[in-house]
Amino acid sequence: MKVFVTGGSGFIGAHTTMALLDAGHEVRLLVRNRAAADAYFTQRGYSITDYVVADLQDTAAVIDGMAGCDALFHAAAMVSVDPRQAQEIRRTNQGTIRAIMQGALDRGVRNIVYVSSMIALFAPGVTAIDDSSPLGTFNSPYAASKRECDAYVRELQSRGAPIQMTYASGVYGPDDPKLSESNEALIAFLSMIPNTTSGMHCVDVRDVALAHRYLLENPVAAGGDNTGARYILAGPYYTWPEFHRLICEVTGRDIRHPRMPGPVLRGVGRALDLVRRFRPIDYPMTTESMQVTTRFPVADSSRIERLAGLEFRPGRETFTETLAWLAREGHIKPRWAGLE
Repeated sequence: MKVFVTGGSGFIGAHTTMALLDAGHEVRLLVRNRAAADAYFTQRGYSITDYVVADLQDTAAVIDGMAGCDALFHAAAMVSVDPRQAQEIRRTNQGTIRAIMQGALDRGVRNIVYVSSMIALFAPGVTAIDDSSPLGTFNSPYAASKRECDAYVRELQSRGAPIQMTYASGVYGPDDPKLSESNEALIAFLSMIPNTTSGMHCVDVRDVALAHRYLLENPVAAGGDNTGARYILAGPYYTWPEFHRLICEVTGRDIRHPRMPGPVLRGVGRALDLVRRFRPIDYPMTTESMQVTTRFPVADSSRIERLAGLEFRPGRETFTETLAWLAREGHIKPRWAGLE
């Protein structure tokens, strides 16, 4: 099978690419920087020669690049909780989904996996998410863009398009090409972990990649109602006190864990967003991030685990290996990873 991969130089796309190559499949990668992609995969023992060098918004080049491919894995998207990037998020995510999906179907691609996000299912007050959950109501720029993309893909599924969708939670892991927002957050957690309401899911990027490989190897048939072809990839869930204990044990450090009520954190996020309208603030607290931090529901990944024969690895393994990688790459001091 030859798979056209968008987002191949991103965190999820890169690991899915390696999982496909490990299984003997061929890939063609859409990238903006071939030299950087070559360096990343070569360092990990993979030789890739088939690239399409183009921006995601050059939809004609993206669609032409699918020629001769059996499957499409569409992971490219702009991920940001910064409200100042609202227009760029909309242009990148919502502005390309229709052309790319319809272009793939017009090209005769009958095996498509689209990477959505659990933020598309998020709504304040929802306490549980599973594969049948409706779209959420959260209206931050990124959440709205993913929800609109998701709604369009669901419409295609209902009309018989052979598309499967995945919903990942916080994705962590080593070998991160560009230091994703989740791994950046992990670095921030080494200084302070809030003691607040709700908690977090953490899923290992390598398990996400195996789930995607399974779906690409087991496509849905065209012509029927494929709205059930949606899968949560959430991994284990930790309340904030549980997550604090875990990271302290992994690192051997006593990390600050101040009590921060949910309403207070959400209020601070809203206030900082108002300030950002007038001056730049390079700090990760936003309305969206604080809503997610204090109100994130428990999600059920059991269906994809059962179908694919997967068992998502525990957070201890993921964070131990991720922190060790962050230290080797110079992103954190070795002692912060418990290595000294």
